[in-house]
Amino acid sequence: MDSTRRRFRSVTAAFMTRALLTVALILIVQLNSANAFAQGTWTTLSGSGMPTPRWWSAAVVSAGDIGVVGGFTPSGGNLTTDERFPVGTPTAWGPELPIPSVQTAPAYAGGAYVAGGNNGSGPVATLSIVTSPFAWSTGTSMPTARQAPAGALGGSLFYVMGGNTGSAVTGALEAYNPSTDSWTSVAPMLSPRSDLGADTIDGIIYAAGGSDGTSPALATLEAYDPATNTWATKASMPTARADLAVVALYGLLYAIGGRGADGSPVATVEAYNPVTDTWATLPSMPTARWGLVAIVASFPDCGICSHVPAIYAIGGALDAAGTTATGANEFFVPQCGTVNVTPTSLSFRHKRKQTVTVTNTGSVNVGIFSTLGTFSPLSIHSDTCSGNVLVPSASCTITVKSSRLIRGALTDTLTINDSACENPQTVTLSGAKTAAP
Repeated sequence: MDSTRRRFRSVTAAFMTRALLTVALILIVQLNSANAFAQGTWTTLSGSGMPTPRWWSAAVVSAGDIGVVGGFTPSGGNLTTDERFPVGTPTAWGPELPIPSVQTAPAYAGGAYVAGGNNGSGPVATLSIVTSPFAWSTGTSMPTARQAPAGALGGSLFYVMGGNTGSAVTGALEAYNPSTDSWTSVAPMLSPRSDLGADTIDGIIYAAGGSDGTSPALATLEAYDPATNTWATKASMPTARADLAVVALYGLLYAIGGRGADGSPVATVEAYNPVTDTWATLPSMPTARWGLVAIVASFPDCGICSHVPAIYAIGGALDAAGTTATGANEFFVPQCGTVNVTPTSLSFRHKRKQTVTVTNTGSVNVGIFSTLGTFSPLSIHSDTCSGNVLVPSASCTITVKSSRLIRGALTDTLTINDSACENPQTVTLSGAKTAAP
């Protein structure tokens, strides 16, 4: 039994790593024009609506594709179905293996974890995990059964916060460790609530909106620091709402859709900047809805905007009573920025090690996906850019090193993928002979 569990943990951890790399490093979206991209826009994927309209679902990412799992539909009640959206062929939705248990209104995060929810009889503590492309396993249940909690990743841990236990809303925060298949209870939220959304920026977990059982829609934003096991109150959202979707991308927290105090669905999109503790209103979704899912995923054949991220918003309810569900599939391309790379060429004729500086010269955050290129005997010696977000005026560096003397001609290219408007950035590498260090 122990050896089986160890193998399960090992396979799960390895798959989590691959899944997170897929989500974090291969973010590509298709645009109609460079101008539209620069302003930040929503686009409805024509003919790519989800086959089974639903709300209160979960979203996962597997093999680079999106899966929408479980949820509720007025015509069929609680669902266990998993429908796959191949982002490379957006009209080709198809079924996948169903989630093992009914989990309506669960928490989800990391492209692989689905926790809690309601099974039709009441709140559950179930944990379902994607362990290989669209295949499921069941992990140890949460200490607290609850519906409508929120989930977020913090380092290697999966955090679940808030929710409704069936008798009251809770502020409980519990952390799942996949390496031990176990949960730990940590500091609860300052404001107990359900129907909220959450995600992580720079290791800090942000929990936005929701309902406390008295107020049907809250504007509350709280931040949890795993290092100190403490919560702090942050600037409230401009628009109070519950049943919203929350996703983080390039240093900003996006609050998408939801239902207002009167229960009506909203199309509102607002972005929180943790550096300035301020919110900004962005273009609204084409379709107002609550109970939707949102996730960052890839979209190939991007042309000029290769490796630029998009946020997908899928499903939801179209009216306050929840009599009509939608399969709407819309994606948002955030405003892009500008960067300056210096120098744009490196000669290894006299030096074995040289550095490139990337500076954000625009007014919006720029994410650096990866640095590509350079072949033996050249290599990346140090890199403070990849996987980081550059706020306006910030810089990062990439140092290229030759491992040996070079006899003869050298020609290579350092390619830097990022979310800037003119992406990617390239640096020419050349030299006839590298001197000794």
